[in-house]
Amino acid sequence: MARPSLQDKRRTEILECCEKIVLTEGLGAISISRLGRDLGIDRTTIHHHVGSLTDIHAALIQHIVDSFRTEAGVEDGSQPDINRYIDTLFRADFTARHLDKVMDQFEAKAYEQASIRKQVNRFYEMLEKASVEYVIAALPQLPRPAARQLGQNLYALLEGAYLLQNWGRPKARMNGAREAARTLVKATCDAHR
Repeated sequence: MARPSLQDKRRTEILECCEKIVLTEGLGAISISRLGRDLGIDRTTIHHHVGSLTDIHAALIQHIVDSFRTEAGVEDGSQPDINRYIDTLFRADFTARHLDKVMDQFEAKAYEQASIRKQVNRFYEMLEKASVEYVIAALPQLPRPAARQLGQNLYALLEGAYLLQNWGRPKARMNGAREAARTLVKATCDAHR
C-alpha cells in the first residue's frame, strides 16, 4: 500500500489531468487509456487511485467541491467568515481554474447519461449542504433553523446567478448577486437580534 501522501498526490494529479482534458476537449474525451498516456502511468495505477470511469466522474465532482470549500476557507480550520464565503460563492469565474466550465461539461452530458446526471445532482446537493454548514458555523448567533434557511437561500441565489450568467455581462450579474447575498445575510441577522 502506498503512503497516504503519495496516494493523495497521485490522485490529485489524475484529477487535474481530467480537468485539463475536460476544459480542452470535453467530458467525452476522458478515458482510462487517455489518462495513462497523458500522465505516463499504466491503467492499473489509475484504477488503483480513482477506480472506473464512473468513479473518476464522481471523484472529479468531489474535487471541484473540495476546491471550492478550500477557496472559501471551509477546510482551513479558521473562524468562518461569511463575507469571505460570499465573495468566493459569487465570483464571476467560480475559481481561478474555471471549474465552472468543467461543471458545464458535466451538465451537457447529464441529459445523455444517467450516471453523469446522478453526479451533477450530487454536486449541487454537496454545494447546498456546504453552504448551510458554513452559515451555521459563521453565524452562531442565529437560531439553527434560520441559519439553515439562510444557507439554502444563499445557495438558491447562487443557482439563479449562474443561470443568468450565461445571458451576458456575467461579472455585473455576479456582483449584483453578491450584494443581494450580503443584504440577505444582514437582514436575517437583524431580524434575529
